[in-house]
This record gives sequence, structure tokens and C-alpha cells, in this order.
Amino acid sequence: MYSACPPPQFLRPATTDQQAMSVLSPAPISLSRKRSPAVAFDADATPPSSRPPSRTHTKRVRSLKHAQERPAWVLERANSTRVDSRIDGNMSVDVRYPNHSMAAVSVGKLLREGGFTVLCFLGMGGETTMESIGACTGLLEGLGATCYGVSLQAAHMGRAVPIIHDAQRTLTKNLGLLHPLGGGRVALDAIVVLDAESRARMVLPIGWGVRGASEDGANLWENVMGRVVRGVEWLRGEVVETAMEVDMLMY
Repeated sequence: MYSACPPPQFLRPATTDQQAMSVLSPAPISLSRKRSPAVAFDADATPPSSRPPSRTHTKRVRSLKHAQERPAWVLERANSTRVDSRIDGNMSVDVRYPNHSMAAVSVGKLLREGGFTVLCFLGMGGETTMESIGACTGLLEGLGATCYGVSLQAAHMGRAVPIIHDAQRTLTKNLGLLHPLGGGRVALDAIVVLDAESRARMVLPIGWGVRGASEDGANLWENVMGRVVRGVEWLRGEVVETAMEVDMLMY
């Protein structure tokens, strides 16, 4: 008599519910397995894009970098004063040039020549001012700056730079550079740098309140002129970066 059961090779062990779940479910990942930092970081990251960085991102990075490097004595554009908006551009002033010739020039033309304008107000230390500016004229002109002396007296003779005779005290008064003890007849020794928009971006007093300047006269002038040159260099970089941003937005 044959048995109703199948041969032994066809017998299968009965599967429990727990075993069935282990077959259908993926094996759990061991938490003790450590992944390298690179793999852990990039596991969920999307593949790198072949597209170049956005113009907005590039502009933001460049502007931030430039703002961080701005010297403390250079005013931000938003916080600076437009000199041409406070002065009648049609008013004429006498300008004495280094060759001793003289010409009447409108203030508006002087302030809109393009580039940067360095105004050296001549007070009690006029001779020293002229010597120091004269030594840096070539360097400043190479950076796109035009230098002028500003005197309330007509007696100042031009040497290395032209001298503006501010007879009506318009420039001196509007920039707040009349000496408080001079009765309105003496200017404070100071250097003012205007940008291409006629904004006063640097106002550097000489001999009074110059932060970080030495008491020694020679070192004082070296510090002030060093700040002028460095400030103009930074302003020049600002113009270049602004032009680059405009070009990027046009494409």
C-alpha cells in the first residue's frame, strides 16, 4: 500500500508568519556601519550641474567681497553727499595752473570732468599740502584722479597742481571746511576726494583729528597721502566692478 504523502525530497518546512515577513521586507541597515564623510554628505545630493553660477550669485559675492575691503575712511556711496547738488554749477572760479596761466572755469565743469577729483584745501599748512600732493600727482593721475588745490587767497601760486581760487568760499563752506577760529577767512587743511558722481567719498583733515596719524609732521603727511592713494584705488575698483555687473545684466 502506497502512502498518500509525497516523497521526502518534495517536503517543505512550514513557514511561520515571522519568516514570511523576513522574506518580504528588506534587511534592516546596521546602524553600527560607518559611512565615510564624503559618502554621507553626498548621499542625497543631486549631481553637480554643468551650468555656470548664476549672475545674481556672482554679483552678490563680488559686492560682498568689495564691501568688506572698503577702507574705514572711505564713505559708502549711500552715505556720501553730492557736492554738485549743493553748489551752483554755473558759478565761475579762477584757476591758476602750474605754468602761472589763469582761466575762469565753471564749478560744474570742474566737478564733472569724469573720474575722481582730489581737492586739497589750503589752510595754515598750504605749502606742505602742495609739496605732498605734488609728490603723488603722477600716481593719482594714473588712477584716474585730477588734483586741485583750493585756496581762499589769490596769492597761492600753482606748483604741481592747479589752484582753485574759492573767492566766494562756496566750495569750502559747503564742505564744512571753514576754520571755526578763522572768522570765515581761513580754511581747514584737508583733502576731499569726489567720485565720478561728485560725491564726497573721502574727507581727510590734516593735523587735526586724523585718526591713527602720528604726531610727527612727516609721518602725518605720509599717513594722510597713503590714505588718499589707497582710497582712490578702492574707488577705482568699485567703478570697475559696477561696470562688470552692468555688462552681466545686459546679457
